[in-house]
Amino acid sequence: MLAIEGKGPDKQDCIAKRVRDLYGTIDQPCIHRLDQATSGLMVLAITQDAHDRLSRDFEERRIKKEYIAKVNGKMETHTGTITIKQRLDVENRPYQIVDDVNGKIAVTEWRKLKYDIYSDTSILSLTPHTGRTHQLRLACKEMGHPILNDPLYGNGEINGDLMLQAVSLSFTHPETGEEMNFTLDREF
Repeated sequence: MLAIEGKGPDKQDCIAKRVRDLYGTIDQPCIHRLDQATSGLMVLAITQDAHDRLSRDFEERRIKKEYIAKVNGKMETHTGTITIKQRLDVENRPYQIVDDVNGKIAVTEWRKLKYDIYSDTSILSLTPHTGRTHQLRLACKEMGHPILNDPLYGNGEINGDLMLQAVSLSFTHPETGEEMNFTLDREF
């Protein structure tokens, strides 16, 4: 499902619209977005003040996120950080490309959780330190281990849903100041 409305009548059903319909909230409750194919946790705001505070926390990188991805092949090392400069491929939207001259820095920390010898796949924990479009998908491709079922950056094999899920989200509640931590069970 889309996070926000897209272009055209077939792209109007989205998380933002459903939250507005349920709570009569502000026009744009989404603080951030997930790619349509990515499942998992998102933060939304009901009031404009909460939206402004949480947006500022995202900009200042105070909100912590973790994703789990199932990727092709065996990661030989157990942890690492990949830093690339990426930008939109204007000739091939929405595809992102590495561009060391005109790209913006994208930093992703990763950790191998397990390797399955039978399917030749690895499960990775991914922590983005920046918030670029398709950052995690491009980072995995650049490491030589594309995310399974990725129609843009994968190896061409699509056999179900994109194996990328936002599984952990931590932030300070904009009204109470309480530390909020949300976690999903890992599904793959």
